[in-house]
Amino acid sequence: MNNASAKSLLVVDDDLITLEMMGLFLGDASYFVHSAPSIEKALEIAAKNSIDLVISDLGLPDGSGLDLMRTLRDLYQVKGIAVTGYGEESSQARDAGFVDFLTKPVDVEQLLSVVRNQVNN
Repeated sequence: MNNASAKSLLVVDDDLITLEMMGLFLGDASYFVHSAPSIEKALEIAAKNSIDLVISDLGLPDGSGLDLMRTLRDLYQVKGIAVTGYGEESSQARDAGFVDFLTKPVDVEQLLSVVRNQVNN
């Protein structure tokens, strides 16, 4: 259920099942979700839409989620949540603009909690 006051999220993941599931859960929580399977598509979406928060995998087929986050942070002053299969925070990720971290497989309640915390700050 999306509405005009819903926060706009950009979810980026090359695993299409993960991308779809995160989009469904976040959409059900009344966020407006843009989904992208690549850096190229994510940059297209960000150029055409106001984004409040980025949720991105770090390993993408056309580059690093770190590079994507740096670009989005520099162009649009947006912050992000990193999604990784490695489960470790890095100073590189923080420096790129990621403010929180989730480990795959993503826990739905944790995802919603982290997103709520970031969009309300």
